[in-house]
Amino acid sequence: MRWELKLLNPTMDGPLSFRVFTEFSEARFGLQLPTDTADVLDYRFAGGQEFSIARRTKVFNSTTYFEDHPPVIWFADGSSLEGNQLVTLRSEMKGFDADRIEVWDWSGVDLKKEAQGVSQERDSIQFHVIGHLKALNRYDIVFDDDGARRGCRRRRRRQGGRCR
Repeated sequence: MRWELKLLNPTMDGPLSFRVFTEFSEARFGLQLPTDTADVLDYRFAGGQEFSIARRTKVFNSTTYFEDHPPVIWFADGSSLEGNQLVTLRSEMKGFDADRIEVWDWSGVDLKKEAQGVSQERDSIQFHVIGHLKALNRYDIVFDDDGARRGCRRRRRRQGGRCR
């Protein structure tokens, strides 16, 4: 059975709470970090109802599993926390220049259909983007990488050679 993990009500300075769930059940946990920064090894998972996690041939209770295999929590500033290991960025990330964002018309495109496939489905995102890039007439090559080694097969037919 597949289970998922999701942060609950993330805030800049609030507690780190998450839920672990399947389609049949869920449990909620909180990561309690020490208030004394000198003892950062004293984090623990608290709350939540215990459940079992089977991994290969071993079965763990949920608290033990999260202490041995802590989830990686990513923060908005790009830093991450895995157990008691906080990794911060060396420099602050700059925001993307909003003036460089282009608004495109996506009418007629199924936003759930990313790949155009071999049949080049006209309502796919990929078909729409390729058409838009061609219409701009700014690019010498627009590469469609759909399908394993598909581009390689095309090149081989034209050149009569082998793909490497």
